[in-house]
Amino acid sequence: MYKKIINFCLILIFFSSCINNKVDENDIDNFISKYEFEDFSFFKDYRIIIRQKNFSETIYMISDSETNIDSVLYFVYVDNFSNKISQIKVGNDKNSIIFQALTDIKIKEIINKYKIYNFPYLSVNNDNSVSINPFFVDMNPYLLRLKTKSDEENIKKNYSVFKHYKKNWYIKD
Repeated sequence: MYKKIINFCLILIFFSSCINNKVDENDIDNFISKYEFEDFSFFKDYRIIIRQKNFSETIYMISDSETNIDSVLYFVYVDNFSNKISQIKVGNDKNSIIFQALTDIKIKEIINKYKIYNFPYLSVNNDNSVSINPFFVDMNPYLLRLKTKSDEENIKKNYSVFKHYKKNWYIKD
């Protein structure tokens, strides 16, 4: 009975934390000021997502930045205790251009560099525009930083609409 109560409480905490996907404007402004001029070009043409994160392990997904979110190239398992990659599994899109270019060494390099930021979602397209979610592990971009500001007030990208926030930054509508 005691285990059931603890499990129920943990599930309740988990779901209550998932419900509140609202970010304070101050948090957004702090993030933008910190990363406004950050060079993410190392990740050009890649999308890196934290698929799952728990106490002992983090699972990253790497895919082509221009493909559908379902076209995962690699699942990379990182042991959080040793901070090392424990396993790399090949995903489902073996026809992608970057699939042939990625080796285990390059995957390790990408993940090690990405762990500096450890955002739940980062995608850099071929013109170095950045889609990013620094707040939630939900596999969707929350912010968009265009290389240069667009004249458009709203931009459609990755099945989402982003409205202009400030300068060349857009926020998910």
